[in-house]
Amino acid sequence: MKKIAWVTDSSAYIPDHMLGNEDIYVVPLVLILDGEEYRDGIDLTEEELYSKLKAFTTPPKTSQPAIGDFVTLYNELKERYDAVIGVHISRALSGTISASEQAAEVADLDMKIIDSKILSYPLTGLIERGMALNSEGREIDEIAKELQEIADSGETYVLVGSLEQLQRSGRLNGLQYLLGSLLNIRPIIKIEDGKLGIFEKKRSDVKAANRIFELLDQAMTLPKNEVYILHANAIEKANDWKEIISEKYPNLNIVIGPLSSAVTLHAGEGTIALSWFNK
Repeated sequence: MKKIAWVTDSSAYIPDHMLGNEDIYVVPLVLILDGEEYRDGIDLTEEELYSKLKAFTTPPKTSQPAIGDFVTLYNELKERYDAVIGVHISRALSGTISASEQAAEVADLDMKIIDSKILSYPLTGLIERGMALNSEGREIDEIAKELQEIADSGETYVLVGSLEQLQRSGRLNGLQYLLGSLLNIRPIIKIEDGKLGIFEKKRSDVKAANRIFELLDQAMTLPKNEVYILHANAIEKANDWKEIISEKYPNLNIVIGPLSSAVTLHAGEGTIALSWFNK
């Protein structure tokens, strides 16, 4: 078994059982709210973020970590580990992978970088799978190849919690917001090949949720052990979804975690998602 450093970014959700792992390193994304920059998870807590979402006057933005932050870390890690594997937020959603790649070149570090094509708990799930593969004695190239194949198989469906937040963040124009509110239209967003896009629109939260459950039913034709429910300050809704899914699939491991700030900034409080890998 190799001594591997696992590098990720703050779009990942690190659950309690992984917090004490000394081989996991998290580099913070930058959140830009009303012109002020905050290091995600360091300068701004989750509670403070939700409070600010209700008050900002300009569209919020996110930015990848500074290349220098990665360079400093990589110069340290290359002296202490047999290998370094980066598992990051989708390349299509952020410049984080590019920053990581450039930093590895500056630090003269030959590392593996995985495009998770996702964020939050599923991203962390990839790290856990990688650790398990390392425990089996697999080679670094083999681990990286399998993790990328798993990431490529992912499916994620997001039920937007706030059309108002989507409109205020600049992702929905005024007319779309007005029509959506009047008709109670709930957009379902799909993360496909790492990109966000409107998948379908339903006339209520219940119909939208049921459609997402149907998509899970279709995916269950391929064996899987775990699905992820991700939420933006909507733990009661997340627990309701877990109960519904558990009744149908009692042997399926269903884990709940918070959505990344990168999504919450635009989709708003109350957003909930269902995610899984088909490999």
